[in-house]
Amino acid sequence: MPKSKSQTIPPLISWSLKTWAKQAPHIWPGNGEDGRGILRAHKAELYQCGALTRVGREIIFLGPGYQTWLVSNKSRVFDYEIPPNRPENAGKRFGRAT
Repeated sequence: MPKSKSQTIPPLISWSLKTWAKQAPHIWPGNGEDGRGILRAHKAELYQCGALTRVGREIIFLGPGYQTWLVSNKSRVFDYEIPPNRPENAGKRFGRAT
């Protein structure tokens, strides 16, 4: 019996920057304010992946392209260390004094 590969299905939705919190709150970063920061920092990459389009003055995020962009940047997540995840703070996380 052949093994099937699990594949993620791209979200087949689109949402505007202004209505991100209402239309796509489950998609990172979940709101328009943070989405604006993502847009400023990665505009060229988002256009290249097909994640952005413009309808009049409105910026629209396209689900399949946005997922492609997220997947292409997932390697950065493991390298991003925040202070609570550092080993010296493990005791604080688990309720033990170090």
